Amino acid sequence: MPETTTPARPEIGVRPRRAVMWTLLLTGATVMLLAIAPTFGLWTLLLGPAAAAAAITSLVLLRGTRGIAGLRVMLVFAIAIGLFGLLYGGGVALLREPLADFAACQSRALTSTAERACLDQFEEDYLEVLERYGVVLPATETTAP
Repeated sequence: MPETTTPARPEIGVRPRRAVMWTLLLTGATVMLLAIAPTFGLWTLLLGPAAAAAAITSLVLLRGTRGIAGLRVMLVFAIAIGLFGLLYGGGVALLREPLADFAACQSRALTSTAERACLDQFEEDYLEVLERYGVVLPATETTAP
C-alpha cells in the first residue's frame, strides 16, 4: 500500500499573518457597517481605506509565498470591499442632510401616503444635491399604454 503524504503548508511569517489578521478584522467591520444602513455610514470612510491598505500590505508581505492562491483572491476581494466602503461613506457624507431629513420624516409618517410623500421629498433633495455638484441625470420619459 503506497504511503500518502500530505502537502506541506506554506511557511508564512509573523508579519504577514498579522497583516492578514488586521485585514480580516477591518474588512469584517466594514462589511458590518455597510450592512446596518446609513446610520454608521460615515465610519466606512475610515475603515474602508484602512481595510484596503491592510490588504495591500498583506499582498506585498506575502509575495513569493507559494500555495496561497485562495488567500490572495480573498485579499483582492478585501481591497474591493474597502474601496466600496470608501465610495459608500462618501455618498453618505454627501447625502447626510437629505438622509437625516428622510429618516425624521419616516419616523413621523403614520400612513403609506405620508411615507410616499417622505420618499418624494427625499428624491427632490437628492436631485438637488446632485445638481449642486453638477451631476445631471438623463430625463426618463414614460409613455402611457
